[in-house]
Amino acid sequence: MRNYSSTSTRVNAYFTFAENGAGGRTYLSIAARGIAGSSDCYYVKTVLDNGRLSASLMKRVGSQETTLATIPVEGTFSPGMRVNVIVEVVGASPTTLRAKVWLGETAAPTEWDATATDAEPRLQRRGVVRINTYLSGSATSTGQALKVATLSVEDETRVQP
Repeated sequence: MRNYSSTSTRVNAYFTFAENGAGGRTYLSIAARGIAGSSDCYYVKTVLDNGRLSASLMKRVGSQETTLATIPVEGTFSPGMRVNVIVEVVGASPTTLRAKVWLGETAAPTEWDATATDAEPRLQRRGVVRINTYLSGSATSTGQALKVATLSVEDETRVQP
């Protein structure tokens, strides 16, 4: 993904965690539009906490995180279970964000789980794709193994509906 940047991006990912998040939260964020040289971005944040996975469409500007939409995730996570994320960030002024997040090896839902629009001036330009992880300080685990099994990035102007 070196030198990739776009105003219209679709990221498809699936990953697994080795533990269920007991004793502290495990965070994984996938930014479909991150502004180079800053922490500013549009992204999906997943949070694993005691077998429950939650997800949100987010924006970050400076140190301020804002939830744009909550993404419903059905089921209970177990170690090694596949977590699937599709996120699209399309256009500028405003930007449309869409996401699907689901557990297991079933096909993607046909409808988007969450949709939002935003016109934050600092985010209305080409951006890069990023993945960030974080294990909370209260976690009783000494480390959470993460395996990203699939990561694909597409310029949304080339994706058929």
